[in-house]
Amino acid sequence: MNAKKIGSCIFIALAISGCGGSSNDSATVTNNTSGIGKGGTLAEPTPIVSSEKYSVTPNNFYNHFLYNGNVGDTLFLKMDYDLPFSLLNRGRCYNSRRENSFATFDVYSKQGDFRGVYCYDEVFRKTTNAESIVFELQDSKRGNGILFTSIVKGDSAINTPMGILRSPSNPIALQKTNTLDRNSFFNYFKYTAKAGEKINISIALDVPLTTQQKARCMNHPSSLEALTRLSTIFTIYDSSYNTEAVFCNEKNMYTFKRDGTYIFYFNFEGAGNEDGGGIGTGNFYFESLGVNN
Repeated sequence: MNAKKIGSCIFIALAISGCGGSSNDSATVTNNTSGIGKGGTLAEPTPIVSSEKYSVTPNNFYNHFLYNGNVGDTLFLKMDYDLPFSLLNRGRCYNSRRENSFATFDVYSKQGDFRGVYCYDEVFRKTTNAESIVFELQDSKRGNGILFTSIVKGDSAINTPMGILRSPSNPIALQKTNTLDRNSFFNYFKYTAKAGEKINISIALDVPLTTQQKARCMNHPSSLEALTRLSTIFTIYDSSYNTEAVFCNEKNMYTFKRDGTYIFYFNFEGAGNEDGGGIGTGNFYFESLGVNN
């Protein structure tokens, strides 16, 4: 699959900008808000620090966060609300593209000019030009929550990993059996492959994909936007988070085109619920089938 054909971020903007072994230890993440940061106002947003967590409340006035991005950075934001997402509202957001609509994130300049929206609970933004922008968490109907953050510089996730293990800045090595966390922010894995090497991955979810979700997968087997909207997606990146391939099936095979270390990301938070947020936990099983000559 040609990575250039796959969008690097799911961002709707008014103007275009940078857009074997034993099982792993699973991440243990709770929504305990003690000891973590808080948001600020639009005039005084809280600067985003990589690998920090921030509490979010239904009061949008204090849910503003400042991102100061440099060329080559990749920003990861993941909102973990108390209440599940709605596919209907995600679709409304995508179709309206308006401020204060159904988005998870509204985006502003530091001067308060509206720049666009992110309709889903995650932000994946590759910085092609230095920028300072403000994210507002504005989905007050989903209660309280925690914002998880990571800023990865180039291929630092592989060469100089830091932060919490299994997060975007510190993916964990693939094993034969691997656990999937409820919070997809902690479902990042790494694997060093050879050119022509073929792998086999089988995903066993605690709550399987429904018949309708499998049908949606067949209709959008490699659409990054559609699968991100559904939260039923498995993505393979290169070491700098350029997209190599996307999948939505529970059984997948892939052949690597180049030698290198690759990052695997799993988000099945919609699994088992055709209308919105599901469970997302389970295991996946991995094996190499060797190099095709």
